[in-house]
Amino acid sequence: GVVLLALVLNIAWGLTGLGKAYPLLNAFFHDFILAAFVEEFVKYHAANRGVKRYEGTLTKMDIVAFFGIVAIGFDIIESAVYLLESSPMQIIVRGICIPHVAYGFIMGWFVAKAMETGKRSHIIPGFLIPFLLHGCYDFFLSEEIEAINEYLGMISLLLVVVDLIVVIRFLLWIRKEKKKEILPIKE
Repeated sequence: GVVLLALVLNIAWGLTGLGKAYPLLNAFFHDFILAAFVEEFVKYHAANRGVKRYEGTLTKMDIVAFFGIVAIGFDIIESAVYLLESSPMQIIVRGICIPHVAYGFIMGWFVAKAMETGKRSHIIPGFLIPFLLHGCYDFFLSEEIEAINEYLGMISLLLVVVDLIVVIRFLLWIRKEKKKEILPIKE
C-alpha cells in the first residue's frame, strides 16, 4: 500500500516538473507527502482495520498499544532502508529515536477517544499531529536542508526529544491504567 501510493504520487509530482526547478519544494513534497502523509495514512488504515476486525473486547489501552505495534513495524522497515542510504547525521539521529512509535501512540489515543466518545472528530488531530511531526522530522533531516545549514538537522533531534517524552508519557499512562479497572470501549 505505501509503496504503490507513493509511486503514484511520485509519478504525478515528476510530471509537474516542479521538483527539478525547486529542490527545497521537492524535499518538502517528498518528506511531507511521500513519506509522512503516505506512511501515516497507510498506518492509520492498517491499524484501524485491525481494531475493527478484532472480535473481542478492546480497551483504550489495547487500541493505543495496537497502533503502537503497527507503528513499530513501520519503524523497523524504514530504519533498515535509511541505514543503507543516509548521511552520518541522518544515521545518528534516526538510530537513536523511535518516532513511529510515538506517532502510533498518538494516533491510537485519538482513535480510542473517538471510539469511546462516538465523536469521529477526534480522528483529525490523531492523524494531523503524527503527520506534521513526521513531516518536520524528515524534512529537517533532508539533504536539501543539510545543504543550507547542517545544524538545521538539530530540529529533528529536538523532535526526537518530543518523541521520547510522548513514548515515556504513554508508558506511564499504560502503567497507571493497568492498576485500575479498565472498561471496554469496543465489544
